[in-house]
Amino acid sequence: MSLSNPRTRRYYVTILVVVAILVLAAWTFRGATTRYPLQPGRSYFNPKGTPAVTVDVFAARRNRSGRIEILLVQRRYRPYINTWVVPGGFVEYGEDPIVSVARELEEETGAIASSKRRPQVFVVDGDPTRDPRGHGVTIGYAVLVDSASMDNVAGSDDAKTAKWVDLLDVVTKGVVGSPLDENPAELKLTDLRVAQDDMTMGFDHLSMIREFQTWLEASEKNLAWVVGGYKDMLLLEEEQP
Repeated sequence: MSLSNPRTRRYYVTILVVVAILVLAAWTFRGATTRYPLQPGRSYFNPKGTPAVTVDVFAARRNRSGRIEILLVQRRYRPYINTWVVPGGFVEYGEDPIVSVARELEEETGAIASSKRRPQVFVVDGDPTRDPRGHGVTIGYAVLVDSASMDNVAGSDDAKTAKWVDLLDVVTKGVVGSPLDENPAELKLTDLRVAQDDMTMGFDHLSMIREFQTWLEASEKNLAWVVGGYKDMLLLEEEQP
């Protein structure tokens, strides 16, 4: 078959174009899944375009100084790997979001949701751009943590680390902790840059945490969601000289 024939040339050009399109599509798909891998074996974003549903857990306590702390976890997976977020995750098919709240809290931190009070919705966020993997709608719940489990939190499952962090510090600084909190004398410049990267907040959780703080301070009733409670805080203040 001679390439001098215009019909033959068009045939091969068409084949090359089709192959190039397929290669480009495969490369694009590979890049997307490499950059934003989900936990193995899980797929939550509906290919038909239905938004995924997630829950975010907002748990707070008072420390011995009387300051409010919020429970945060450091992400193990992309997107936003190593950033800090509140515990949470996808609602499984057939699962009540209330059940998802308790499950995600325990899976990621080891903390147990108290059975004394049903988690309360305080915010819903459905911004289509909030998650680079696809459109998701998240339900933010205020959750009362069982006091017996709150001192032994540890990262697990999707979370590398879990810890209680000063709420006001997060709200005002926009980051978690300081790179100088641990071994400042031994910290090199490269380590400092890595540490600073590991202090940032993921997704839109910083704005949601600020919303949570405003919600807590709106009434004494809302402050009852803080382990240690409003009444305990009054007693603490009375005991101070």
